[in-house]
Amino acid sequence: MIKQDVYDEVQGLEPLCQEICHTLWNHPELSGNERESANYLRKLLSEEGFTIENNEHLEHAFIAQYGEGKPVIAILGEYDALPGLSQKADVTREMVSEDGVGHGCGHHMLGAAATTAAIAIKCFLEKGNKKGTVRFYGCPEEELLSGKVKMAYYHMFDGCDAAVTWHPSSTNMAHDHAYLANASAHFYFHGVSSHAAFAPEQGRSALDAVELMSVGANYLREHVIDRTRIHYSTDSGGFAPNIVPDKASAWYFVRAPHMADVKSTMERLKKVAQGAAMMTETTVDIEMGCGCCELSTNEAFADLGVEKPVVFDDVDGLDFEQISDCNPDVILAAYSGMTQEDYDTLSQIAPVIPYKEKAWQTSWREQTIENAEGMGMKPEGEKKVKEVEDLIAEKLEEYPQLEGIPTAFCWISADDFSTFYVYLPTDPRAAYLLDLGLTLPESVQKLAGETDDFNITVSRENADQLDDIQLMVVYGDEDLLKSLQEDKLMSQIPAIKNGAVALVDSTSALAGASTPSILSIPYEIDEYLQLLSDAAENIK
Repeated sequence: MIKQDVYDEVQGLEPLCQEICHTLWNHPELSGNERESANYLRKLLSEEGFTIENNEHLEHAFIAQYGEGKPVIAILGEYDALPGLSQKADVTREMVSEDGVGHGCGHHMLGAAATTAAIAIKCFLEKGNKKGTVRFYGCPEEELLSGKVKMAYYHMFDGCDAAVTWHPSSTNMAHDHAYLANASAHFYFHGVSSHAAFAPEQGRSALDAVELMSVGANYLREHVIDRTRIHYSTDSGGFAPNIVPDKASAWYFVRAPHMADVKSTMERLKKVAQGAAMMTETTVDIEMGCGCCELSTNEAFADLGVEKPVVFDDVDGLDFEQISDCNPDVILAAYSGMTQEDYDTLSQIAPVIPYKEKAWQTSWREQTIENAEGMGMKPEGEKKVKEVEDLIAEKLEEYPQLEGIPTAFCWISADDFSTFYVYLPTDPRAAYLLDLGLTLPESVQKLAGETDDFNITVSRENADQLDDIQLMVVYGDEDLLKSLQEDKLMSQIPAIKNGAVALVDSTSALAGASTPSILSIPYEIDEYLQLLSDAAENIK
């Protein structure tokens, strides 16, 4: 099949797409209650030959799959509606029912087009005799910001090579901007009911608490970072104005550029709620909803007008043939472990910018300047370094508690504590900690001696010599920390004993970004600082 054949196939599916669209429009359902919509799409896709996979934890989420082999392409479809948007399908506003549910946000179109797209790809696989798998994902609860989060939690997206989504709009365009991180919470206040005229002194108004929380939240807005959004709705729970309401609630959303900012703002909002409860002698129960991390775009490469570069790992040797096949204009290797022989071979392919001193010991500043200089762009590189330095300084103003804490970045195997590695400031990971206001423990300096390596190996029996490490960064999880704390020798290190350990998930983006670069620092600094700050709270 050629491209025109695909277009023709899609055009032929227009009546089906219209039918799906109108069906979903005429049966709007709120987030979390999309039973009819989900079942309708399940039945339709099953009749089209798709295998339906449900999830026992999410009633209205499902996967409809067709084909076999790679690639596995996911098409995301939503179908939840909004309250108060009931209306006829017309260009003018005419409600079907007062305060009813409606698809004003266009999710009926999203679900319809995504379903049609999945069927079109199925036809392409069939007629073109191609290998590959298409999955339609029925995604509920988009308006609650929780559907896809829950689906990811239950591993529904495992195995996908790419995921495609879209949203109805007034223009046809590709989104190239980031989306804010967000989280939500319900605040349920409980008071004491009484007659507002005869015995108001006996009442404790939950509604007063909600109103005071609103005042506090409004004052909070001045003291959060730019682009933070705090918005809410309230429910008085009152029956009449002459009755002191004993129940009232508020539902808050917090949005910010990074999840770390969302979390910190939400924690402050919780304190506002607790203060409101204290002032009114009521109580408050806080129920956290789901949230989403920020959606980021690759702004650096977009600004350059180039595609994402091919990245090669030279730890286990270089694949020179693959590198040559990329037809590179330049090979950037300022942070690498290449040998002279590697350099000579690569230089036959394209100009190479190698490290100047030691393998794996080039700081993020040096990497940037050396790469920029090698491409004749040294002033631009220096400007970028200054911008990131200013960013670091700005972010550190929010974390004065980290200043001067003796901190070590370590690699500890969960399977063997007999020896472990402590990175030195010649390693970018440890050097970055110094950029963040932390200090190198004297014990590490002493053990390092005159070594010119980027790390030192410490035996478990000598763990007691690291008695001034107050904070530690380690690749691992809570199980590793628990094992370290249970070990009599390793637990002699104060950071381990007190649980002042910043655990970096080795599979996360932060694991890669903790070895800093000019691109990774702006991406991860908020999350990293928050992780360090949380761990530092355990210092005794």
